[in-house]
Amino acid sequence: MDRANRLCCWEASLRSKHVKSPDKRFREIVKRFAEAGYLESEKDDYARARIYIPPSEKRAKKHLQRALAGKLETLPTGDFMKAYCSLAYLYPGFNPDAIEDWDGPQEMLTVAKEAWRRAEAGELSDNELYP
Repeated sequence: MDRANRLCCWEASLRSKHVKSPDKRFREIVKRFAEAGYLESEKDDYARARIYIPPSEKRAKKHLQRALAGKLETLPTGDFMKAYCSLAYLYPGFNPDAIEDWDGPQEMLTVAKEAWRRAEAGELSDNELYP
Protein backbone atom coordinates (compact mmCIF):
# COMPACT_ATOMS: atom_id res chain seq x y z
CA MET A 1 0.00 0.00 0.00
CA ASP A 2 1.53 3.31 -0.99
CA ARG A 3 1.66 6.41 1.17
CA ALA A 4 -1.37 8.07 -0.45
CA ASN A 5 -3.52 4.98 0.14
CA ARG A 6 -2.35 4.68 3.76
CA LEU A 7 -3.20 8.31 4.39
CA CYS A 8 -6.58 7.78 2.76
CA CYS A 9 -7.22 4.78 5.06
CA TRP A 10 -6.15 6.84 8.05
CA GLU A 11 -8.47 9.68 7.13
CA ALA A 12 -11.30 7.24 6.54
CA SER A 13 -10.65 5.59 9.89
CA LEU A 14 -10.90 8.92 11.66
CA ARG A 15 -14.30 9.45 10.09
CA SER A 16 -15.43 5.88 10.70
CA LYS A 17 -16.40 4.12 13.90
CA HIS A 18 -12.97 2.40 14.17
CA VAL A 19 -11.10 5.39 15.58
CA LYS A 20 -13.05 7.65 17.88
CA SER A 21 -10.86 10.08 19.72
CA PRO A 22 -11.49 13.70 20.59
CA ASP A 23 -7.79 13.92 21.48
CA LYS A 24 -5.99 15.91 18.77
CA ARG A 25 -2.63 14.58 19.95
CA PHE A 26 -3.76 10.99 19.42
CA ARG A 27 -5.04 11.77 15.92
CA GLU A 28 -1.73 13.48 15.11
CA ILE A 29 0.23 10.44 16.29
CA VAL A 30 -1.92 8.13 14.16
CA LYS A 31 -1.41 10.46 11.20
CA ARG A 32 2.38 10.40 11.63
CA PHE A 33 2.42 6.60 11.87
CA ALA A 34 0.36 6.39 8.67
CA GLU A 35 2.61 8.84 6.86
CA ALA A 36 5.73 6.96 7.97
CA GLY A 37 4.35 3.73 6.54
CA TYR A 38 3.80 1.85 9.79
CA LEU A 39 0.07 1.29 9.33
CA GLU A 40 -1.08 -1.41 6.95
CA SER A 41 -4.77 -1.14 7.69
CA GLU A 42 -7.22 0.75 9.81
CA LYS A 43 -8.32 -2.38 11.68
CA ASP A 44 -7.63 -2.28 15.40
CA ASP A 45 -6.67 -5.73 16.73
CA TYR A 46 -7.58 -4.67 20.26
CA ALA A 47 -11.03 -3.28 19.45
CA ARG A 48 -12.81 -6.59 20.04
CA ALA A 49 -11.21 -7.39 23.39
CA ARG A 50 -13.67 -7.38 26.29
CA ILE A 51 -11.36 -6.41 29.13
CA TYR A 52 -12.96 -5.41 32.41
CA ILE A 53 -11.33 -3.67 35.37
CA PRO A 54 -13.41 -4.01 38.53
CA PRO A 55 -13.87 -0.75 40.45
CA SER A 56 -13.19 -2.47 43.77
CA GLU A 57 -12.18 -5.72 45.44
CA LYS A 58 -15.76 -6.14 46.66
CA ARG A 59 -17.16 -5.91 43.11
CA ALA A 60 -14.51 -8.32 41.78
CA LYS A 61 -15.45 -10.89 44.42
CA LYS A 62 -19.12 -10.44 43.57
CA HIS A 63 -18.48 -11.14 39.86
CA LEU A 64 -16.57 -14.31 40.72
CA GLN A 65 -19.21 -15.52 43.18
CA ARG A 66 -21.96 -15.03 40.59
CA ALA A 67 -19.98 -16.89 37.95
CA LEU A 68 -19.11 -19.78 40.24
CA ALA A 69 -22.72 -20.13 41.40
CA GLY A 70 -23.72 -21.53 38.00
CA LYS A 71 -22.22 -23.40 35.09
CA LEU A 72 -19.25 -21.53 33.66
CA GLU A 73 -19.75 -23.17 30.26
CA THR A 74 -23.16 -21.56 29.82
CA LEU A 75 -22.25 -18.13 31.17
CA PRO A 76 -22.50 -15.41 28.50
CA THR A 77 -19.07 -14.23 27.35
CA GLY A 78 -19.47 -10.72 28.76
CA ASP A 79 -20.33 -12.05 32.22
CA PHE A 80 -17.57 -14.63 32.02
CA MET A 81 -15.03 -11.94 31.13
CA LYS A 82 -16.09 -9.89 34.14
CA ALA A 83 -15.40 -12.91 36.35
CA TYR A 84 -12.15 -13.81 34.59
CA CYS A 85 -10.80 -10.26 34.70
CA SER A 86 -11.85 -10.12 38.35
CA LEU A 87 -9.68 -13.19 38.94
CA ALA A 88 -6.70 -11.36 37.44
CA TYR A 89 -7.57 -8.29 39.52
CA LEU A 90 -7.73 -10.20 42.81
CA TYR A 91 -4.64 -12.31 42.09
CA PRO A 92 -2.14 -10.00 40.35
CA GLY A 93 0.42 -12.80 39.88
CA PHE A 94 -2.12 -14.92 37.98
CA ASN A 95 -0.72 -16.32 34.75
CA PRO A 96 -2.98 -18.42 32.51
CA ASP A 97 0.10 -20.25 31.16
CA ALA A 98 0.96 -21.55 34.63
CA ILE A 99 -2.40 -22.81 35.88
CA GLU A 100 -0.91 -26.19 36.77
CA ASP A 101 1.33 -24.35 39.27
CA TRP A 102 -1.60 -22.38 40.72
CA ASP A 103 -1.44 -22.15 44.49
CA GLY A 104 -4.57 -20.04 44.95
CA PRO A 105 -8.11 -21.20 45.71
CA GLN A 106 -9.07 -24.22 43.61
CA GLU A 107 -12.41 -22.77 42.51
CA MET A 108 -10.43 -20.04 40.72
CA LEU A 109 -8.65 -22.75 38.78
CA THR A 110 -11.98 -23.74 37.22
CA VAL A 111 -12.40 -20.17 35.92
CA ALA A 112 -8.91 -20.25 34.38
CA LYS A 113 -9.57 -23.65 32.75
CA GLU A 114 -12.82 -22.33 31.29
CA ALA A 115 -10.92 -19.36 29.86
CA TRP A 116 -8.53 -21.76 28.11
CA ARG A 117 -11.44 -23.83 26.79
CA ARG A 118 -13.06 -20.71 25.36
CA ALA A 119 -9.78 -19.45 23.88
CA GLU A 120 -9.12 -22.79 22.17
CA ALA A 121 -12.68 -22.73 20.80
CA GLY A 122 -12.02 -19.26 19.34
CA GLU A 123 -14.42 -17.53 21.71
CA LEU A 124 -11.68 -15.44 23.39
CA SER A 125 -8.84 -13.55 21.75
CA ASP A 126 -5.27 -13.65 23.08
CA ASN A 127 -5.84 -10.18 24.50
CA GLU A 128 -8.77 -11.53 26.49
CA LEU A 129 -6.94 -14.66 27.66
CA TYR A 130 -4.15 -12.51 29.11
CA PRO A 131 -6.02 -9.60 30.76
